[in-house]
Amino acid sequence: MNQESKAAEGIFQIAEKSGNAEAINIVKEIKNKKAELNKLIGDLRGLRRKQMYKKEELEAIDRLIKLNITPEQLESNKKEIRRLIKLKKRIEFRMYTEPMSLTREKELAKQIEDIEAKIRELNKYVRLEKKKELIADDIQKLDSSIKTTLDSINNINKELDALFDKLRSILGIKKQVNKQRRVKERAVVQNIDIEQPIADLGQLAIIKDKKSKKEDKTN
Repeated sequence: MNQESKAAEGIFQIAEKSGNAEAINIVKEIKNKKAELNKLIGDLRGLRRKQMYKKEELEAIDRLIKLNITPEQLESNKKEIRRLIKLKKRIEFRMYTEPMSLTREKELAKQIEDIEAKIRELNKYVRLEKKKELIADDIQKLDSSIKTTLDSINNINKELDALFDKLRSILGIKKQVNKQRRVKERAVVQNIDIEQPIADLGQLAIIKDKKSKKEDKTN
């Protein structure tokens, strides 16, 4: 149990022993608010993890596109795809509406297969660019969700401050600055995961590497 929890439990016990109904109700409200706060902090961590993975995915796709095709080639591919789609539709229309021999029908079917293969080839990086746009949209939505969650966290922290002040006033306890919760609040706002100090993949990789070396020595 950390200092914040010990301090809270101490004042909660004082409130319960006092028998003051108002104080006891405030304790219940504080506990509910703290549970809500912890859930929001968990949600925030989850949102930030998703955001990190989405950004990494976006960067990886962007690098892949830039390494393999220029913006001019990409635009040229888009135009060629549109032309081939129109050509395919014309050929299909002829097959369905014009009388023709079986040999000619097979020739047109082969043309359609070749066109579809060409479209797939040209569409490889066009589809990746579209995926980039979808991921960027996801990141924007996550940014909005993170901001909303942070606002909720800050609001609950203010509500908790007010509730603790009221509880101390009722119990006649001198006000103290809750430094531990303030540190936690700032850490959350600054994107620091104080509950999980090893927060990045690089650190995890180092740990796994050390563990692997240790196992090799043992073997």
